[in-house]
Amino acid sequence: MSLYKYYFPFFCLWLMTPQTIQAQSTSSLLRQASHTIKRGEQLAQQSKFPQAVQRFQQALPFIRKALTNSSSPQNKKKAQKLLQKCLCNAGYYAEQGQQLLKARNLYRQCLTTRLSPHFEKRVKKALVRIKQALLRFMATVTIRTNPSNAKVQFLQQGSSGILDRSPLTRQMEPGTYTLTIQAPGYQSYRTKLTIHKSARIQRFYRLKKLGLLKIQTQPARAQIQISGPNGLTRTVGSPFRMMLPQGAYKIVIRKAGYKEYHQTVAIYSGKSFSKKIQLLRQSTTLLVETTPLQAQVKLKDAQGKKFSGTTPFRAQISAGQLSLSIYKRGYKPIAQKVVALAGTRLEKRYILTVHVPPKQQLARTLAWSSTALTVATAGTGLVLMILAQKNFATVKLMRGRIETSNEEINALNNSGSTMQTAGIVFASAAAVPLIAAIALFVWDGGRSKAPPPIALIPPQRKNQRNSSQNQPNLTLYSTQ
Repeated sequence: MSLYKYYFPFFCLWLMTPQTIQAQSTSSLLRQASHTIKRGEQLAQQSKFPQAVQRFQQALPFIRKALTNSSSPQNKKKAQKLLQKCLCNAGYYAEQGQQLLKARNLYRQCLTTRLSPHFEKRVKKALVRIKQALLRFMATVTIRTNPSNAKVQFLQQGSSGILDRSPLTRQMEPGTYTLTIQAPGYQSYRTKLTIHKSARIQRFYRLKKLGLLKIQTQPARAQIQISGPNGLTRTVGSPFRMMLPQGAYKIVIRKAGYKEYHQTVAIYSGKSFSKKIQLLRQSTTLLVETTPLQAQVKLKDAQGKKFSGTTPFRAQISAGQLSLSIYKRGYKPIAQKVVALAGTRLEKRYILTVHVPPKQQLARTLAWSSTALTVATAGTGLVLMILAQKNFATVKLMRGRIETSNEEINALNNSGSTMQTAGIVFASAAAVPLIAAIALFVWDGGRSKAPPPIALIPPQRKNQRNSSQNQPNLTLYSTQ
């Protein structure tokens, strides 16, 4: 027990050394490859040769990785033998399954693994046998295209496919292939090609040019949906440019706040179709009412179209932001930015506040000041004239008395004359502010007069009124 406690830490350190970890990883790779090879041999015993070859090929990456990572000669030797076994068995089973080209490639790889003379001789004999079978078994396929240098691909179920460029002539195994031909600017061509044993096949394919579709919208960044033949459906943004096969395509353009645009276009081979589309904004109904009525309304909608009229005002406008101005003489004007939502009925009601312009307010002040000055001046003159008449009456009474001296009578007479003269002057002077007040009142009355009515917008059509009644209401109350 004491020895176990003593050596156990050193054993753990040995397991953690890089060489030990690398050896463990190499062993796990070889075990995984051996398991895959065993599964392939079981499939070969069931005469499932294509699946068996596929299993052997799946084991090859594990073996090659083990050879690369291994630093131990023993592991390298084990991996080398396993690689030879895997390649030779895969080539043999591919030959049994009539996969002659694959068998030839596997045998050629097997020759590069330093085989023993006995195995090397057997592999070379197998290669000669495959070569003779290929001469009797393989078919010759020639493919030409217009345009040339097109990409030619042969696809067969269970294989990775053959990729080449036209024109081409090559030996191929019998079977049914999916032939695909592609070239830039041309419509792809796909067909089934059946190749029989020892056949000579020559094919010429003329590809159709693609058509060019170009679409621009105003405003830009609209969503464009294209539906075409063979179930083709694409959704892109504007501006849009694409090469498409010949056929009829349905185009649907959508953008928030605008009406949908629908059109069917025909695309022809080698031709282009270009169109600029102006999207129309969705309309909405606007109703403007004021207290008092007969206020002048000016409106500019999102598309720049101008409207004018008097309240109550109704119009069909484009959805979006609009500029609204309301004016009535004697009231404070209103200027607002209003957002009209598509498919709604917008109602705006305003209570106008009385507003006197500064010049008119000054004229009114001056008119009333002149009126007050006229009253004060005329009143002063009237008082002086009354006092003068009293003095004259006193003078008449005093002249009939003996005890009254002439000096007193003359003084009272002179005082009355002075008051009478001053009263006449004040009464005459009152005419100047009176005339000014009359003129200012006349001017203010002309400014306060209501403006003539403005012609209303022509009435809407009956169907437009009915559609606006069905729209949801969006009522805003404002007080200015």
